[in-house]
Amino acid sequence: MLVIEHLTQLKRLGRIKFVGTIGNFDGLHQAHRKILNDVKRMAKRKHARSLVVTFKNQTRQLRVKKTKPILTSHQHKLILLKQAGIDYCYVFPFHSKFKKLTAKQFLKDILFRKFALSHLIIGYNFRFGKGRKGTTALIKQEAKRRGIGCTIEEAITHQAMSVSSSRIRSLISQGKLLKAGRLLGRPYSVFSTVIHGAGRGTSLGFPTANLDVQSEVMPPLGVYIVKVNIWNVTQKRTCWGMRVKDCLEKKNLTGVLNLGYIPTFCGSSCVSKVPHAEVHIINFTNDLRDKFLEIIFLKKIRNEKKFSSTAALCKQIKRDIQQALSYFS
Repeated sequence: MLVIEHLTQLKRLGRIKFVGTIGNFDGLHQAHRKILNDVKRMAKRKHARSLVVTFKNQTRQLRVKKTKPILTSHQHKLILLKQAGIDYCYVFPFHSKFKKLTAKQFLKDILFRKFALSHLIIGYNFRFGKGRKGTTALIKQEAKRRGIGCTIEEAITHQAMSVSSSRIRSLISQGKLLKAGRLLGRPYSVFSTVIHGAGRGTSLGFPTANLDVQSEVMPPLGVYIVKVNIWNVTQKRTCWGMRVKDCLEKKNLTGVLNLGYIPTFCGSSCVSKVPHAEVHIINFTNDLRDKFLEIIFLKKIRNEKKFSSTAALCKQIKRDIQQALSYFS
């Protein structure tokens, strides 16, 4: 998949014919997958290339403004789009110049002018432009004026539940991981780089990888059985765009993840801080620097608690590890 980061790069691609879609696609859930599959089928029928126009999550802004958390980080979203078989992805920048565009300006100056679209497939509830005033009806109207086909996808339900990113976020925050997974079409996972930690896990005999997941929606605090995939992701920039290459180095490693405030070591001083996430990969000692970890949440096994001593904590960690191993036996 070629990721286009600047509109100027489109000129170098020539007049490639696209069948496209546009949206945030947070979570790449089942409704999103339906749209992507329809885009690919239509592109094949029209001898065109598939295109996704999406928006870059501003991680720093999410943290500072404390807006709603996301299901997939920007890097995670790109990997999922690549795995879905999309040919091209344009990542729309998130800054004041573009935020001020009205819906009609966005369609006229960006979407229909910059991309040689032969057909557009849109989710029923997509909103865009300044004040989110742009509707699917407006897109269909403007597309028709330009002789571009336009399909509006209907809402999708699964077992009487509507499939939407907001519903999935709610389910995850409540700890209803199985229900969330059914709407996603896969177990819920987060994609994170490994960041520097205090080294306490290693000193206790249980080395952990510290995760940068402050912007993603997380389940309730506690200890979880997880599966861990280790990815080596490279990005090669060219004059045409950025080529994303992903290599799955290790798959389905068993782990135990702690999500919380580390009360045994921090005490009450950490109460107001952001929860900390760290994972112990069982029987694994390889260097994880510069790697991406995909953490797949499977089951919560206990709440986080403060232990009277490090010895008591180590004893509990051994029980957690045994419970995780038994889960898969």
